[in-house]
Amino acid sequence: MFGRPYTKFADETLEDGALPAKFKKLLAIALSIANHCDPCLRVHLRRAMKLGDTAGEGAGGLGALFGLLSRG
Repeated sequence: MFGRPYTKFADETLEDGALPAKFKKLLAIALSIANHCDPCLRVHLRRAMKLGDTAGEGAGGLGALFGLLSRG
């Protein structure tokens, strides 16, 4: 969709760093939902599943993430 340079950038951005990679993936999914970006959501969900996340992990993580964000 965006080409190899964007994919490389996105992959590097979502690696472990100051925040764990799993948190970053969940945040990307949550932001895709919040922005009503179906193509973004599909990409982030596929990437998460490819890396071995299960539906239960994703749902639990998103629930926790939304809980944290709603306390803002």
